[in-house]
Amino acid sequence: MPAGLRDVRSGLYSTPIPQELVSMPENSLELHPLSPHTVHPLSAWRWFMAGWKCYRSLPLASSVYAAIYTVFGLTSGLFVWYVEALPMLFPLAMSFLLVGPIAATGFYQLSRTHRESGVPSLASAVRAWFGHASLWILAILSGFLWLIWITDAAILYGLYFGGSVDPGFLPRFGFTDTLPAFGVFASLMWLALGLIIFGVNAFSVPLLFEDRVSLPLAIGCSVRGILRNPVAMFGWAGLVVVVVLVSLAFPPLFLVALPVLAYGSEACYREVYSEE
Repeated sequence: MPAGLRDVRSGLYSTPIPQELVSMPENSLELHPLSPHTVHPLSAWRWFMAGWKCYRSLPLASSVYAAIYTVFGLTSGLFVWYVEALPMLFPLAMSFLLVGPIAATGFYQLSRTHRESGVPSLASAVRAWFGHASLWILAILSGFLWLIWITDAAILYGLYFGGSVDPGFLPRFGFTDTLPAFGVFASLMWLALGLIIFGVNAFSVPLLFEDRVSLPLAIGCSVRGILRNPVAMFGWAGLVVVVVLVSLAFPPLFLVALPVLAYGSEACYREVYSEE
């Protein structure tokens, strides 16, 4: 062996190992997910009021950012009205609940900017998406499930109202009219996808936004947080559905409802996964 190579080899073996690595426990390199806290089963209303309080502290920036989603929703609704497919308004409205958690990222940034005594703005809300590759992956996943939902709802609409099949072939759920039967069937389809997205996104979005864990761990933490507090979390989900459906009667309400729900979700996250 050449002398130079022998010297390098002997130098590698003689390099002392840092003491902190020697004393490190064997399992210290394992990744441990965060442990969720148990909250009161009736916490949903408290989270909602916390969201309302946060909205009142920065109403302008919150409503301006919410206007982006409101305008998109109104445009979609006008298109459905134009093509005379009004029953599709319900699936479109429910589709927001599938992508709402990931859309709340901008509101989290507004809240953070406000807490840090900054000036919340639309620009700061948009900046929330930069530097978070995991959030983009989660957004793509949510968008894919949203596309599945809209496609299935459109197929279901064609079956019920397109006249291509015998209406007697389709389940009626005890209704004689087609519209409520379509609504029930669409709700059951939405529930399946909604449970999946709710389990994945409920806590993973704020966890990734604050860079506390990786994407796989964030999804695991999200599911664990729901399983630890099933009554409180499904109570919150039910409240979100009610607020969205009420806002459909007067769409400008979304300018307030969306930020309140986003800030309420943040209050839920900080209680279940507090850093204390």
